[in-house]
Amino acid sequence: MADWKIYLAVIIYWGNSISVYGFSFAAPTIIRELGYTSAQAQLLTIPIYFFGACSTIFFARLADRRKTRWAFIVIPFSIALVGYVGVLSITHPGLPGLTYFFPFFITGGLYPSIIGRISWVGNNLAPSFKRAIGMALLMIVGNLGGAVGSNIFLEDQAPQYWLGYGLSAGIIVAAISSTVILQLSLKYINAKRAEMSEVDDAAGDEVLEAFQKSFKEGNDFRSLTHALKQGADIVLRGRVADASPTIGIAAYHYGWIRTSYEELAGAFVAGHFIECSTYVTGGNFSGFKSLPGKVTNLGFPIIEMASNGHFIVTKQEGRDGMVTVDTCKAQLLYEIQGPLYYNSDVVARLDGIEIRQHGKDRVLVTGIKGIKPPPTTKVGITAKGGYQAEGHYFLVGLDIEEKADMVETQVRHLLDESKFLCLKFRTNGRCPEDPRSQCRYRRPSNLRPGAQ
Repeated sequence: MADWKIYLAVIIYWGNSISVYGFSFAAPTIIRELGYTSAQAQLLTIPIYFFGACSTIFFARLADRRKTRWAFIVIPFSIALVGYVGVLSITHPGLPGLTYFFPFFITGGLYPSIIGRISWVGNNLAPSFKRAIGMALLMIVGNLGGAVGSNIFLEDQAPQYWLGYGLSAGIIVAAISSTVILQLSLKYINAKRAEMSEVDDAAGDEVLEAFQKSFKEGNDFRSLTHALKQGADIVLRGRVADASPTIGIAAYHYGWIRTSYEELAGAFVAGHFIECSTYVTGGNFSGFKSLPGKVTNLGFPIIEMASNGHFIVTKQEGRDGMVTVDTCKAQLLYEIQGPLYYNSDVVARLDGIEIRQHGKDRVLVTGIKGIKPPPTTKVGITAKGGYQAEGHYFLVGLDIEEKADMVETQVRHLLDESKFLCLKFRTNGRCPEDPRSQCRYRRPSNLRPGAQ
């Protein structure tokens, strides 16, 4: 809730909610004032809303093709602004054609910016807990604009509706300004991250001074591929992304370069398939009941990598488990948050992936597209934060609270509490006060002391 970007996003949201609610309530009345009956006015709103729906699809596809969102929030908002300025400028209902024409601009601009704003803001909130809280806050506060929009087209201002049109136009100007400010701010933050001179604002991870100093002093952080090219048989490394060793080995073997995005993406996904050991051979499979034979010695997965980035998933022969389209799909979706899968070397596009059975315990994977990697990725640094210990005492019979107090007193007497940051006792479960059976009477309670 302390992330200022969320509150800029709320203003963008209000640009939609106030304007959409206000116009939706007033549109039939505005058309009826041109001399139509109420039924005719309702029917005449259909083309206006249909145009807004078509405009939404058009701008969504265009934004996806251009791989940007913010511009396709500003442009539709600007179109809607033209509509509001238009209806404010004409003599109503003296020009019925224009009065009916300008609302097409309003829906054609307001509707596309709704989906653009939601997807853009959501994509720029990370990690997941910040996205969850931020989007919930955005929806709650943003939708309050509906209460405003529903009350700005006042009957005594008909047919000009200065407040309704004027306030809608004003909040759209504020939304456009907020979108531009947010875009420039995100661009600035990303540029700073690229220089490694600022805290990773998106994830909340601090880049330690020791790492910054080591990097700036020119310490040589060589790649796995470089080590293999120097003749290394074994490469000792710190923590790396799970699939990166597969990428490095395949790139070395086939001589791929940094711009071999299609091939690198294939190796990236191949590494993802085998990074969790026997998950892909049935170890983490919801259809485990269909596993043949024993399940006590699952075979480890094997990747047969091709030079074009295609690969076959198989496993050790003579071991338990299986490799099927379903086990591979289950592993593919593990930890995947969307059609784009990010790595420091490449971004894999998964919406065209094809997974086909290629024989017993052999699955062919193709159709993976590669995209240039992002300018920055997170650095994970682990620090020694201390230790935690817990114990369990099972208490049975009656007087559980008194027994728990007695054990707690004894344990605290034996421990030096000054050595702990935290020492807490918790009792889980209780025997009923008047049990009707011996079975329920003998149900134990669990006293759990925890120390840090």
